[in-house]
Amino acid sequence: MRQGVWSLLDGTLVVNLFFLTITLINVIFLRLTARKKEPSSYPMVSVLIPARNEAHRIRPCLVSLLSQDYPNYEVIVLNDNSTDETEDILQEFLSHPRFRYLNGQPLPEGWKGKPYASQQLYEAAKGDLLLFTDADTVHAKDSLRFLVGQMERWNVDFLSAFALHEAKSPGEKLILPAVYMMTILFLPLPLVYLTSWPFFSFAIGQILLFKRKVLKTMGGFEKVRDHPVEDLALSSLVKKHGFRSIFIDAKEVVRCRMYDNFAHGFFGIARVIYPAISKNLFLFLALVFGITSAILWPFVHTLKHFFAFPPSLFSVIVFLTAWGIFMRNRKQSWLSVLGYPVIFLNLLFAAFYSLGKTGFGKGILWKERLVK
Repeated sequence: MRQGVWSLLDGTLVVNLFFLTITLINVIFLRLTARKKEPSSYPMVSVLIPARNEAHRIRPCLVSLLSQDYPNYEVIVLNDNSTDETEDILQEFLSHPRFRYLNGQPLPEGWKGKPYASQQLYEAAKGDLLLFTDADTVHAKDSLRFLVGQMERWNVDFLSAFALHEAKSPGEKLILPAVYMMTILFLPLPLVYLTSWPFFSFAIGQILLFKRKVLKTMGGFEKVRDHPVEDLALSSLVKKHGFRSIFIDAKEVVRCRMYDNFAHGFFGIARVIYPAISKNLFLFLALVFGITSAILWPFVHTLKHFFAFPPSLFSVIVFLTAWGIFMRNRKQSWLSVLGYPVIFLNLLFAAFYSLGKTGFGKGILWKERLVK
């Protein structure tokens, strides 16, 4: 029995060393991509914002985007059938020469809300570059210069990025870091740039910068019309169509408070977990097993035998090192670092909720629409 425990602990140590390696690779790569480069030219950029019931968020977003120092851009918001004061706020900005907004068409059958809103924005845009961003983002005045410069520097057709994710309440700090799971546990970000394999694709919908030819070739958002995680699906499609992509660090120029509280974060993450792995039950069970055996079990074993300096302590130290390095790189709080067992336990609860609701149930209600 003791030999079996030692063998399992050796295995978890190896896995956590792998997590540490992935983390170091990604942190180094993100730092490389965060260096600013002035564009050599200024193609027209259409900044496109789908907005549904964003009255409490959208004003700071628009103020920041309409204050850009980029010389050639437009800002278009699609008011996606909002039932709050979103349109009233949009009307406040109509005097700005770079701004306009559209009222969205009713959602047709077979489409999810955000892909359809994005399709309407794509059809209305005039730019050579199309930047889709969310209503809860706030941009530094040089964010467009930065993103266009990075697209030129890396010679890519599609770019996505990490914003600075703000978490203010303890509940947010104990759920939001789950969004970094892929880039800590198994996805080396350099392979998004260096390979043409669609498997190594990654994007976050807060920052999606396309060359127009990419969306034209892909037929806009038609192929992801019913996908609840359309940003990941789009990043894979970009590579399938032979275009180059990269995922970079934009935390110095874009910030975002994704969730208002713990419950908002829990349901926001739950709605995408099972769809993000293509509703593959085998991958779901592998994810649950990996988190439980390599991350949570060593922590529990260490607590139980702490004063005996158990072998699981080494596994905990290695993972905590990886987690701490990445969290601090993302400017997350020490509560998010030291509270990692709670974060991953919350992630497991969200995963099973996602399985039940989006896999076998009626779906999860999000912004007054059912995400199935």
